[in-house]
Amino acid sequence: MHELLPYIPQQLTQILSDTGYFMPEVYLVLLFLLVLFPDLLFGKNSAG
Repeated sequence: MHELLPYIPQQLTQILSDTGYFMPEVYLVLLFLLVLFPDLLFGKNSAG
């Protein structure tokens, strides 16, 4: 385990630099939640 410690910062940097590739999915999830919550709160068929 200790022999892997020097590679952790490099791997974290690589992971964080590659998160830009997942931004379209993040935007879709946020848009889905943005549409879902108001519909649950203010929709005609909601129980509230």
